[in-house]
Amino acid sequence: MPNTRILYLEAVKRDFINEFLLANSGWYLRPLDGRIDTERRMQPDPPWIYIKHTPGMNCTFWHNILFNIIHKKQKVPIPCQSCWKVVFAPKTLTELMATYGLMKKLYIPSKLGTEGNRENSEKLYGAYFYNKSEAEGLECFDFVTKEMGRGLYYEYSLLGVPIKERIEPDFMDRIILKRACTEFEQHVGPSDKWTWDEDQAETEMLATDTFVQDVPIFIQSEHMIAHVLVSWIHGACQWRDPSYMKYTNGNSLYAKLKTYHKPNAELAEVPPITKKEQTPYDGDCGGIVEAAS
Repeated sequence: MPNTRILYLEAVKRDFINEFLLANSGWYLRPLDGRIDTERRMQPDPPWIYIKHTPGMNCTFWHNILFNIIHKKQKVPIPCQSCWKVVFAPKTLTELMATYGLMKKLYIPSKLGTEGNRENSEKLYGAYFYNKSEAEGLECFDFVTKEMGRGLYYEYSLLGVPIKERIEPDFMDRIILKRACTEFEQHVGPSDKWTWDEDQAETEMLATDTFVQDVPIFIQSEHMIAHVLVSWIHGACQWRDPSYMKYTNGNSLYAKLKTYHKPNAELAEVPPITKKEQTPYDGDCGGIVEAAS
């Protein structure tokens, strides 16, 4: 069978240097073997506390390199299609603290933290349990929900402070099993429609051989966990979750402002406009105006 490969196209397929070393700072060619590498550092300001890492999960490479750059957010990396997550959305900071206790007890691959600053999420808090197949994910979902259903208080010490919290009884309304990262569905479509072909497999194989695949296991020190906890409490305050004051001795983080105005009694007595008294306004602002009497 004649070789139909074209040299130029084969070279372009492998030219990750042009995409990364020339366009993105921080990448370099490793002198040892010429593979593309980058310095590995822990995020200085993560929202997550990690309970246990999943062996072999190279999420930084799969998501940030394969999905974001090589596939230009149009294809879901093949390894990611085998990732299944049990996701729980705590309602308050206190329930997040209870979830932390539950995760410490179960000690399976998982993380938890705040999501209020993520523009593509409606949750304020999130807890994730990682699995490598749908069957494993279903088993994990059953395992976690049964533990939550026991209604226990989780007691543990955090930076020398005793914590005792429980997960609310309506937890089943806020826990799901999903496939891979949320961004994939938002860009590519429903996860039950994901596919891959030989061209994608070849591209990913070439990229995997080109990039250094060392997956460091970062251990969060006590001062790193303390930094994350501070961000959790600040976030809860920002999002008007009053449960944070349970961890500030009942005190608000910030003093109330001194005000100098006097309440307007006349305005206070004006009844609010009801929905029936309002009519749609189809102007550019998309607001409403009071109906003509």
